[in-house]
Amino acid sequence: MKNLKKTLIFGTLIAMAGFWSYNTFALPKGEFTYLDNEYIHSFQNRDGLWVIPSRARKSPEALMEAFGSDKEEFLALNQLKAGKNIPRNTPLFFPYSETILQELEKEGKSREAVLSEPDKMVWPVIVDRYSRITSRIGRRWNKFHTGIDIACRRGSIIVAAADGEVEISGWMGHYGKVVKIYHPHVSHTETIYAHNTHLLVNKGDKVKKGQIIAFSGTTGKSTGPHLHFEVRYQNIFLNPEHFLPEFPDTINTVAKLD
Repeated sequence: MKNLKKTLIFGTLIAMAGFWSYNTFALPKGEFTYLDNEYIHSFQNRDGLWVIPSRARKSPEALMEAFGSDKEEFLALNQLKAGKNIPRNTPLFFPYSETILQELEKEGKSREAVLSEPDKMVWPVIVDRYSRITSRIGRRWNKFHTGIDIACRRGSIIVAAADGEVEISGWMGHYGKVVKIYHPHVSHTETIYAHNTHLLVNKGDKVKKGQIIAFSGTTGKSTGPHLHFEVRYQNIFLNPEHFLPEFPDTINTVAKLD
């Protein structure tokens, strides 16, 4: 009888061990995602800052000196040719030197690290006191609203919700200036980021979760600056909030933007 009890206890422990090891294996494993912010942007595996020189009131040469940018790298990243005029009214990426990055870190301006599971997305707008959800997916004005609208200031940072490849970067009807990204590791979904004022990535670019891809705006059919964000699977509209963590602040529906 004692041997039988020992056998049963041993068998139970083995089963429990197997159960816990299975559960541990089955649990999604979170990874840290670093979100680009107003001080540090990422582009083609480099850290730097997107700047429209005319708005900075500095020449591109002065900005390169301030950021410690290597001129040859600057030209290559922005697909510019040496000896040609550098555009002043479009966003240009200025790579930082290591010294500048260290100074930003000391000033507490480093990227925020958030824990995000590989099959989950991050909010495409860097949430601050100005950002709020103004409309959700569903029936609206006798039409079907195909995503969620997030109000934000004009020129706010828009980031990729997950790793993927850019399929579209350009004008798309009433969506205005759009970025569309394919995400093979998130159930082969696609995300759409609409109504932007400036697009910072091109078709075919590989982007990382949390990487800046655009500045928000009000292009296309829009009544104010905001981001219209969609998640699609084989052109079927899905609820973006099923892929996102809880909105960091109280969700308010204060206006209806298209």
